[in-house]
Amino acid sequence: MLGLRPRRHDPGGRHPWVLDVKTIPGFTETSTLPLAAEAAGLRFDALVETILEGALQNEAPAKL
Repeated sequence: MLGLRPRRHDPGGRHPWVLDVKTIPGFTETSTLPLAAEAAGLRFDALVETILEGALQNEAPAKL
């Protein structure tokens, strides 16, 4: 695991720089990622929950 995050913040910088924005267009039950997850045995609702839990785990320590 590389330990990558969805964003990076440099406190000393004056201006934000956006290098790249990647989205998953049409994140619905019939989109590519959910279909791949389903093929691997992960239902759509479980996929969404897994993504949200991962985001919360990454952010929780920073807010303490």
